[in-house]
Amino acid sequence: MIMTNWYYYDQTGQKCGPIDSQTLKTLVQHGIITNNTIVETETGKSDKAENVKGLDFLLHTSSAPPIYFDLPAVTPSSQVQNSSVEGTLLGMEPNDYFMLMHLAGFVFFPAAIVLWAIAKDKDSRADIHGKHIFNWLLSLLIYEVIGYILYLIIISFFVIMAQGVCSLVFSILAAVKASKGEIWKYPYSIKFFSTNIP
Repeated sequence: MIMTNWYYYDQTGQKCGPIDSQTLKTLVQHGIITNNTIVETETGKSDKAENVKGLDFLLHTSSAPPIYFDLPAVTPSSQVQNSSVEGTLLGMEPNDYFMLMHLAGFVFFPAAIVLWAIAKDKDSRADIHGKHIFNWLLSLLIYEVIGYILYLIIISFFVIMAQGVCSLVFSILAAVKASKGEIWKYPYSIKFFSTNIP
């Protein structure tokens, strides 16, 4: 592992760190960090521990017994980053801010873009939430285009069917009227050629 400063998310979702690589290994070996624990480098890149080179081997081979001594102190990251107000984003608790991002994505998506842009470099969780939001919005756009095309195809089908039925019925009615010496005007026809008969 090249990076020396790491963060990890505990079971409550609290981002903890920074810790050095050796401490990170110790946490892995003693089950504090598991396969599904989210770990993060000091550059903000995050992933499950099982996907991090160097940790994956430890996670699958470690058989150390539970530890009963104090691990090196870990400082919650909210004390060292995230906003001009300690532990907040724009004066809001992070989880409230993330909730607002998702609601903005539904109500007015440009607002979600702004919220994401403001916080993505301050809290990696905001970047993750934002990417999930925009993945969905882009997917929704594709689904709507497909739905609109299918809608047009279905509507066109019924319109063409209705035209065929009308043409058949009207032609038969006009033929019957003509056989009786009557002139019958086709309903809904556009008057391109004028006649003396209304």
